Amino acid sequence: MAERVRQRLSGRWLGVAVVVLLLALVELGVRAGAINAALVPPPTRVVQRIVEILVSGDFIQPLAATLYLLFIAYIGASLLAIGLGLVMGRFPAIYNLFEPLVELLRPLPKPALLPPLILFLGIGDLMKSVVVGLAVLFPVLINTIQGVRGVDPVLINTARTFGYGRFAVLRKVILQAGEDERQPGA
Repeated sequence: MAERVRQRLSGRWLGVAVVVLLLALVELGVRAGAINAALVPPPTRVVQRIVEILVSGDFIQPLAATLYLLFIAYIGASLLAIGLGLVMGRFPAIYNLFEPLVELLRPLPKPALLPPLILFLGIGDLMKSVVVGLAVLFPVLINTIQGVRGVDPVLINTARTFGYGRFAVLRKVILQAGEDERQPGA
């Protein structure tokens, strides 16, 4: 056991040593003039600038704005995807209406959508939010549809027999089905 731990640590030290050696070579190359400092800054200057940014606190406001945009876009896209997924999973007519559009847009690489998004939305917070939203929308949508379709039809038919309406079936059976499966002994 101790031998295994020693081998692991020696492998990690070797990796750290290689990184430190490469950084030292870059530093020496910049100082000797072999590497253009405008293209590859010396590692000591990078560390110095990081310390300056951290000490000054200049990163807090942009970080807060970025996290706010991320949060808003994530929550908005998740709510849209869950709502649409519930409806598409429950009603075949709605599924047949939106499924071609979903399957057309889902496989497109999100970076390929950047030029038209920039053209129509500009470079700003809305475009950034839409990009995050697109990254969130399709996985949540597909999983919600599959979750709704995976509910045992016996449960839905039993709820209908007891006189539950569509909203009550959705709220008391479909949304609860995943929780019931996770409980031990269920």
